[in-house]
Amino acid sequence: MPHFALLKQLILVSSIAFITIACNSFDSNENGSLRCSVDTVFFDTILSGRKTTTKIIKIYNDAKHKTTLITKLLNNNDGYFYVNINGLSQNKYESFQLEPNDSIYVFVEMLSTESSKPNITANLEITSDIQTINIPFIAYVQDYTILSGFSPPNLELPNNKVYLIKDSFVVKTSDKLNIGENTKFIFDKKAYLKVYGNITAKGSLQKKVIFSGSRLDDDYFDVAGQWQGIFLEGSSSNNWFENCEFKNSTTGISIRGENSQTTFHNCIIQHNSYSNVLVNQSNLTLTNCVLGDCGAYSLKASGDSKLTILNTTIANYWSAMSGHGIRLTPSVLILTTSSSSAYFGNTIIFGNRSEGELSFDNLDQGTNTFEYSLFKVADSTSLLKRSSNCTFNPKFRFKHPYEPDYNYSLDTLSQAKDAGNINIIKKFAPFLDSDILGKSRTADKAPDMGAYERNK
Repeated sequence: MPHFALLKQLILVSSIAFITIACNSFDSNENGSLRCSVDTVFFDTILSGRKTTTKIIKIYNDAKHKTTLITKLLNNNDGYFYVNINGLSQNKYESFQLEPNDSIYVFVEMLSTESSKPNITANLEITSDIQTINIPFIAYVQDYTILSGFSPPNLELPNNKVYLIKDSFVVKTSDKLNIGENTKFIFDKKAYLKVYGNITAKGSLQKKVIFSGSRLDDDYFDVAGQWQGIFLEGSSSNNWFENCEFKNSTTGISIRGENSQTTFHNCIIQHNSYSNVLVNQSNLTLTNCVLGDCGAYSLKASGDSKLTILNTTIANYWSAMSGHGIRLTPSVLILTTSSSSAYFGNTIIFGNRSEGELSFDNLDQGTNTFEYSLFKVADSTSLLKRSSNCTFNPKFRFKHPYEPDYNYSLDTLSQAKDAGNINIIKKFAPFLDSDILGKSRTADKAPDMGAYERNK
């Protein structure tokens, strides 16, 4: 039987290695100089007991003569930092030759322990007859807590904390999980959060709640499939997510069963290998949300689901050029029943799939309504009689939806500007008075479609 464990006082290391070059000033002469390929190397937030990704520094000898380099790794008494030069460990005094107009590679890693000090420093000194290069390493330490097994009843987690789920964390049917602003949930490979009871996660515009993989280095910020996802099961209902970000999983958020209600407001869901949101036999509301890139469906609904999608941007630009597989599915797929319903208002559904991004298996089933929205579709004929003031298949552009920006705000000449309906905003006030960034939707002549208000 799984059990609940809170293991405190473990270490999360926000490790930043700054390279400063303490070089003598040389005029342009035959002596040349040593130089580095970069000015600064950053090791972002890492977990205790795990090495960072390896960062590479390249040192060039621009002189016209061979020079002897002497390396010293200083102030590394606890052995947190590891340096490798040209394949050889340089954690002690070493010397070697560097030919003229040649270069060497320096590889740097860092590994902390649970007893690491709050601030960890060391520096690599490289000296030659030309000049000295001094490379400091600085690590900042932060506590985190492990969540495992079953949640205790009505768990209210403190704000401004980091929580690691290594395998699974389960909220039982009668229990509640409350998450406050500036809280981070990070998940190891194959880890997941499963909720049978109730979950409420409320961040703020400046201090969001984050759900992501546990590889927090910059190199992994948009890597999909790092953990399984969040599963809202069966009796789970009245779930609320506000100012949250979900990324790097396989399934994103899966909601299924018993006509439950889940609301997402001011949320971003992206960089997931299969889906962003899956809904089955449930009620879903999205307001001011962004559903970005994923490997298949940004939103897939089935069963007697009831969808209300308002001022939301669904933009799937999953790119095979980035090493991802080719996406063969539409961004939005709705499998209807006689009791299902879908309402889209002031919403954008677009992407890089030529066949269209919005698809229904049978529009004649259920209740399906579209107002003041912009869609990329394979065939708009069947949608026209159910739509009002919608735009189909325009030459439409976001600012820069591809990596590394993933910017889904409106381009200057976008047809979605001032094309929304103010009555939709008023009907759902105050939730839609401002956009996902807090910009007013009522400051100009009409609201824009999608999650972002351009204003100018």
